[in-house]
Amino acid sequence: MPRTPRRPGDPPARGRQPRKPKRPKVPRDAPLDVHWDDFYARRGGRFYKDRHWLRRELPELMPAAVRADPLRHQAPLESDGEAVDRSDAFPAARELAGCGVVGLEAGCGCGAAAFPLLRANPDLFLLCADFSAEAIGILRERPEYAAQLRSRARRCHAWVADAGAAEGDAAWAACEALASGIGGLHAITLIFALSALERAPAARCVARCARLLRPGGLLFVRDYAAGDLAQKRLEAKPNRRTAEEDGFVRGEGTLARYFSRADFDALFDADFEALAVGFVERDITNRKQKVTMERRWIQGKYVRRGAPPLFSVGGRANVVEAAPAVRRPPIDAAAPPPPPPAGSADRAHHRPCAGGCLGCAQS
Repeated sequence: MPRTPRRPGDPPARGRQPRKPKRPKVPRDAPLDVHWDDFYARRGGRFYKDRHWLRRELPELMPAAVRADPLRHQAPLESDGEAVDRSDAFPAARELAGCGVVGLEAGCGCGAAAFPLLRANPDLFLLCADFSAEAIGILRERPEYAAQLRSRARRCHAWVADAGAAEGDAAWAACEALASGIGGLHAITLIFALSALERAPAARCVARCARLLRPGGLLFVRDYAAGDLAQKRLEAKPNRRTAEEDGFVRGEGTLARYFSRADFDALFDADFEALAVGFVERDITNRKQKVTMERRWIQGKYVRRGAPPLFSVGGRANVVEAAPAVRRPPIDAAAPPPPPPAGSADRAHHRPCAGGCLGCAQS
């Protein structure tokens, strides 16, 4: 019996899924936010795992019970049962009067850092900003974001804003007004954010953090360090370099930069006092590819000059001029890691990008 020819508009054959239309390739010289929009549109919100290790690295923002066991499971945010019909407008100072800590995550992506912190501290309110509208859209679609909007007290607000924009940028007007109304934010995090910006925008980002923080406020930074394996791989490909000496273009078109301690000193010393700066190193073994990857990150805690630190753990701030590198135990990427016990090392997830990017193993 001859087959009936298929016509346009017919449903797909049984057992076959319709192909997704290919996204047009973004030109290499497109703005950075366009490349990140394309990245998140292709990979969605599950590419970066939730960063539970932040609860261990930021005891200053955690209740005593969480400081004692930072990697213990924290339940997702849920509605408190108060069906409040609220808009997702930028919060006013009076709304946050009862919050113990008001913080900002600049370069928040899809919320991989924000929600692990929010779950652990009910007195924390986070402002989440990213220059990728696609990432903010994914963050707003997370069930936890919708749940806090159905509660009497909101826990976070996400909006599109470029942390490296020039002073006076309209997207930051509401945040600046809020910070002024409450005497400055208590804490700001920059998690793999500066490496996504060119030098001048990165410097503007740090200056913006200084303006938004109150004196004594905490700035926590983690980013890629010079000598990281991903940097070595990109250095071997001359066509991946940007006009700036320390900049590289990943396979998907996003920017990558790698920092030394001197780079951090140049960025932060004008407005911040270093509490702890050091390197985190880790070997990640992929048995399937038979390769061990030497990953390297730089991490710093800074306090806004002008007052003693707002936060301290154990009665005093942790003051370290230049901490030595901390080497985490190897991780076998071929097998799923078991749940970490209390106080264990953080977990890294290796998902190589199409262009060979290892930035996804952000631990």
